[in-house]
Amino acid sequence: HAKRSLDKPESWSQPFSPISLHIYLTHSCNLNCVYCFSYPGETPSKSLTLSTPAILAGAHLVADQCQERNFPMTCVFHGGGEPTQDKRIDPIAHYIKDLCQQKKISLFMYLATNGVMSPDKTKKIVALFDLIGLSCDGPPKIQNAQRPRMDGKQSSPMVEHTASIFHDHHQAFEARVTLTKQSWEKMPEIAAYFIKEIRPQAINVELSYQTTDFPVDETEFDSFIKRYFQAQDLCEAAGIPWKTSRMRPGQHHRQYCHILQDTLQIIPGDAATLCFLDSDRFESSCLGTQIGDYDAMKRAWILDDTKINTLRQNILKEADICNQCIVQTHCHRSCPDRCPISSPLNLPDIHCKLNQQLFNALLLRESTKLKEKCLNSHLALAGKEITAC
Repeated sequence: HAKRSLDKPESWSQPFSPISLHIYLTHSCNLNCVYCFSYPGETPSKSLTLSTPAILAGAHLVADQCQERNFPMTCVFHGGGEPTQDKRIDPIAHYIKDLCQQKKISLFMYLATNGVMSPDKTKKIVALFDLIGLSCDGPPKIQNAQRPRMDGKQSSPMVEHTASIFHDHHQAFEARVTLTKQSWEKMPEIAAYFIKEIRPQAINVELSYQTTDFPVDETEFDSFIKRYFQAQDLCEAAGIPWKTSRMRPGQHHRQYCHILQDTLQIIPGDAATLCFLDSDRFESSCLGTQIGDYDAMKRAWILDDTKINTLRQNILKEADICNQCIVQTHCHRSCPDRCPISSPLNLPDIHCKLNQQLFNALLLRESTKLKEKCLNSHLALAGKEITAC
C-alpha cells in the first residue's frame, strides 16, 4: 500500500483534459488588502476583461471533457478581483448549471468571495453555489487592519452580516484565513472568533503569499506549530475542521499548478494560465505561464498541448533531497513563493523546514491519540508498539 501511494496520479502523464473550470471574472475589487497579489487597478492591464463568449466556450470545453471521461464538473468563481462585483455572475452560473443538466453530468459550484456585499446581493448568490469560501482574517481588529475596504472603511461588519445571511439561508460555507507576520501568533484568538461569531463549516488557514520576508522565522517554528494546534484543538471541540493546504497527508499532491489538477483557468484578456496567481493575460505572458487563448473567430479555446507537456515535465522534476523527505508525496514544493518555471528551486528552503516540522508534530499528536484510544480499549500492548514504531 505504501509503495502504491508513491505512484504519481495518472493525470500527470496523460494529455491535459480539464474537468474543472476556474473563472477569474473581474479585476474590480472593493477591498484594499495589505497582502494582495493582484493589486487591482494599479496597472493599465487591469482594464482587461474576460469576455462572456470566452467564459461560455470554456464551460463547453470542460463539460465535454467531463461527459467524455464520466467525471463530475467543478466550476469555481474567484480571481484577482471580487467575483460578486461582476453582474454576470448570476446569468453565467445559471448557464453552466443548464449546460451540465443538458449533458447529464453532475456539477459542483464554488464561489470565493470577500463577503463585502449588500444583503440583497448576498441573498441572490446563496442559491447559486454548493459551497462558498468566505475570506476573513479573524476578529475585527485583524480583519480591518489587513482587509480594509477600498474607501478606507471597516470591512468586518459587512463580512459578519454576510455570514449571518449564509446561516439564515442554510448556505454551506468555509472561511479562508490569511496569516501574516502580524497575525499568526493570534491563531487561537482567530479560531475562537470564528467559532463564536462566524461559525463556518471549516476554516482554511494559509500564510500570506509572495511577501518580502516569509511570515514565520525559523526561530519561531515551535511557537507557530504550538499555536496552530491550539487553534485546531479549539475548533475540533466545536466540530469545525481547522486545516491548511501546506499539510494534506491524506492527499497525494505537488505544486498548485492547474495543469497538475486537470483545471482550466481563464483570466481577463481571454487567456488560459496554469498559475492561480495570474490575474490577466499580461501577467501570464510575462511569467511564461500562459497555456492557451480564446479564438473569437472560431469561438473556441486553443490550448498549447506541447507547451503544457513541457511545463508539466519541468514542474515534476524532482530535487534529490525530496526523495528522502517524509512529506514528499504531499508537499507544495514552496509554490507559489518559488516557481520551478521561472527559477530553479533551491531546496530545502524555509517552506520545506516548516512543512517537515508541522508534519512531524502532527504524527506525534496522532500517535498520542492512538495510544490513548488503545489504552482506553484495553489494547495497551498494541498502543505501545504503534507509538514506538
